[in-house]
Amino acid sequence: MRIVMIGQKGIPARQGGVERHVEELSTRLARFARNEVTVYTRPHFTGSWRRSYKGVRLVPLRSIPTKSLDTITHTLRSVLHALLFVRPDVYHFHGVGPTTLAWMPRVFAPRATVVSTFHSQDRFNRKWGILGRIFLYFGEWATMRFPHRTIAVSRSLQQIARREYATEIEYVPNGVDIRRTRKTDRLKKHGLKRDGYVLVVSRLIPLKRVHEIVEAYKHIKTDMPLVIVGGSSYSDDYVEELQQLAQEDKRVKLLGVQTGEALAQLFRSARLFVTASETEGLPITLLEAAYSGAPLVVSDITEHEEILAEDEGRFFIPGNETQLVKAIRDSLRYDGSETAKARRRKLQRRIATEYDWNKIGEAVECVYEKAATDCRVHEQHAPATQTKVA
Repeated sequence: MRIVMIGQKGIPARQGGVERHVEELSTRLARFARNEVTVYTRPHFTGSWRRSYKGVRLVPLRSIPTKSLDTITHTLRSVLHALLFVRPDVYHFHGVGPTTLAWMPRVFAPRATVVSTFHSQDRFNRKWGILGRIFLYFGEWATMRFPHRTIAVSRSLQQIARREYATEIEYVPNGVDIRRTRKTDRLKKHGLKRDGYVLVVSRLIPLKRVHEIVEAYKHIKTDMPLVIVGGSSYSDDYVEELQQLAQEDKRVKLLGVQTGEALAQLFRSARLFVTASETEGLPITLLEAAYSGAPLVVSDITEHEEILAEDEGRFFIPGNETQLVKAIRDSLRYDGSETAKARRRKLQRRIATEYDWNKIGEAVECVYEKAATDCRVHEQHAPATQTKVA
């Protein structure tokens, strides 16, 4: 089966949930001898023009690297390249913006299967103006209408499709890499030690509310560093704001983008993981933090509650500094107990079972097969001279 992944910035992923998702999914699909997987990349994101990665063929294509045009111009070039040169069996679009062009393979490659993954409601990202939000709202509608099958990474997104668009879509979650690391050598580079810091891992954009964590941390009496991992996503002004806040509190360390073994060690050795995001799809960073065994302080949003039971983390209302400060204090004070550790070990086992990327790869392949069956049914019932587009 020839599969192309379209819409992501590229792999290996430097940051971003969609990119991590595509990396983990594509490399696992490529392990099956029956699959040939192609992922389109943006060199300005990956920093390279490499042509392969862990059995996946990479096709680097330039785009217009601005906030509004980067994704859509890269998606257009990717679709045209796939139509003309790859001619895949499966076109897999990632994100609501890229899926606005999913009609192209439906029209020009009618025998191919078209699938889209609904990762998040991007229109609520505050970096977009009114025109951007209208376009992304259209992207949501297109994600429900253009592909043969649509996948939601969370139950809440699946419910949104049902409630707002009267559409039934598949549920296949994000996952977590169940490999573990016990090394700490990468921590020394940043002056860190095991169980000696509070960790935040996020794209540095306003809706992640990282600035509120920094402000809340001013009220925490501890010598532990607050370690912030992540980079800009067309949000340089926000990153500058965080840098200014960090200058006011010497405990705050901005480490930029971290990947691979370095990121795994940061998760594994954290005393506490905090996220204050106001909206998500199904956050891979929270899955990884939960699997690492760190105590969790998380904003009280549906997507976090989907992962964690009430006793598996400390919740606070986004924007409520008083609750956030209390949650961090209580976690640092009480979550080192043996009872709390036993509860986290139970959570680790559940995360490993329910969010295993190997199982997720198999589930996505099943979606491809069901979508291909739909294609064959449409072909059998459509007039010989007509291309049927749902």
